[in-house]
Amino acid sequence: MGYYWYQFMPLTRGSAMVGIISILGLSLAADMETLSLIPKDTQVDWEAILNPRFKHFNDSVSPWFYRKVAPSPWHLPRVSEALPTTRHVIAALSYDLESDDDEKDYDNDDD
Repeated sequence: MGYYWYQFMPLTRGSAMVGIISILGLSLAADMETLSLIPKDTQVDWEAILNPRFKHFNDSVSPWFYRKVAPSPWHLPRVSEALPTTRHVIAALSYDLESDDDEKDYDNDDD
């Protein structure tokens, strides 16, 4: 879809950002969150405009676009399992990453 947006972009006076956002949106809808960054000095819209066929565009974008795909969130534990009580939720939200005190036992309710 992004390729076709780039092809008609001059006619619609659209933005190249809309094309890349549509590609990323479609990949998210397909449960393929991409973690790759666009390589430096690469303009995806010009890749599409200068490649006459979608296959050529796909071949030029695939090496970096499909390189890193985020793990599916379906493997992750449910929030209710990881944080079963309000105390666990508050502890997680107030966690200090720079603190050396990561040995606290929040399961101990004797306080």
